[in-house]
Amino acid sequence: MSANVWFEEVEKGLKEEILNTVKYLTTMGTIEPVTDKMVFVRDPEEDLREEQIPCVTITHIFNRFDARRYNPNPVIMGKNEKENLLSMQDSAVPFNLTYQIDFWSRYKEDINTMTRTWLMKHFRQFNLKVIDDGGVERSSNVLLNESMKSSDLIKNQKRLFHSVISYVIWVELDDEVGYNVHMVADRVLKADSSESSE
Repeated sequence: MSANVWFEEVEKGLKEEILNTVKYLTTMGTIEPVTDKMVFVRDPEEDLREEQIPCVTITHIFNRFDARRYNPNPVIMGKNEKENLLSMQDSAVPFNLTYQIDFWSRYKEDINTMTRTWLMKHFRQFNLKVIDDGGVERSSNVLLNESMKSSDLIKNQKRLFHSVISYVIWVELDDEVGYNVHMVADRVLKADSSESSE
């Protein structure tokens, strides 16, 4: 069964983490959790629509193979001594995915509430719950890549508050394809103890 954690798995995990963490200030003045419609994966080329604000967006920036975490040696999964077989599996291929999380709001109080509730538990490093493509729950290590930065701007003659933070997320590609190889059986060597007489 495959156990890959890649873009889709990470994006679902990030969205769930944001929904469980980030709060905003409603028009009624109450602090509420962000809703499903307020959190989405964004294509960096598309424009942010005005009706979506306040919101939180998730954007994939780039990915890189992680040579430090890679073990090129196959993993021994089992041993059949009767048939002299080893059950093997290739090692998982580790990657680091860099993701950016953007907070958008029309009001300073909103952006303050959103970023404060997020940074309470995600200021440096955290474990992200993900479900791999085989349906198994896993945990991916998430490391801060760049600290939060704010950039207020004017859009359609309206002020827009914008804060951005980025993380590096550890993932692995692992199809868990097994195969068997023959192993060397134990050999008992007997030395010839008879001496030649002359």
